[in-house]
Amino acid sequence: MKTVLFLCSGNTCRSPMAEAIAKNWVEKNQLGADINIVSAGIMAKRGDPISEEAAAVLEQRQIPVPDHGAQKLTARLLEEADLVLAMTSSQRYSVLRQSSGMAAKIFRLKAYAKQIDEIESWQVDLDVVDPYCQPIEIYQDCANELLELVPLALEHFLNGGDPFLVSKS
Repeated sequence: MKTVLFLCSGNTCRSPMAEAIAKNWVEKNQLGADINIVSAGIMAKRGDPISEEAAAVLEQRQIPVPDHGAQKLTARLLEEADLVLAMTSSQRYSVLRQSSGMAAKIFRLKAYAKQIDEIESWQVDLDVVDPYCQPIEIYQDCANELLELVPLALEHFLNGGDPFLVSKS
């Protein structure tokens, strides 16, 4: 079984929404035996619930809201993951600074999903905007973006996607 880890800052908005969207996609495509989906945050406070706004936008889209307790990114989570999808470049680079051996499996979600070479397209904004403490419309925009990106990333990964097409760093 392969494991995909979604990574953000606090593990209360973007990464749990991505996790919920991914789990919903996996269930609808009957792939539960093939893939494990988890999420974590670089600065997460253990046990924090998914934000009310994130839960609301998932419910609006008929995506089951996870019984979620935030978890901080650990070396063990990184080791167990086959693919780590960070929401921003700073999150990706934070992991790479601490664990340079992770370069072959950690990418920004948008770059991996859209197969954009991060080095050659350095001027392109490849971050998923953080909706934390923003109006509900920003959460809706974030959820819509995740609804587009997460299935693309999972399809690419499950079809044996070559991550070296995405990033050479």
